[in-house]
Amino acid sequence: MSELELQRDIEYLVNKYVVDDIKKVELISLIKKDSDSAKFILAELGIHKKSEYEKPDIEIMKDIAYYYI
Repeated sequence: MSELELQRDIEYLVNKYVVDDIKKVELISLIKKDSDSAKFILAELGIHKKSEYEKPDIEIMKDIAYYYI
């Protein structure tokens, strides 16, 4: 998984699961600055999610965890 793929996937997950627009901007901005923030962002998703994760999204998170945590 490249950093570009990581940014794309994080942005997708944040837009899908985070309700607060300010938090969305913060998290997306963070991943664009520093790919090492992936672990923090996944943790924030768990705190701010608006619904349960769908199975394909869990697979995306597993990939992110494998390559960046």
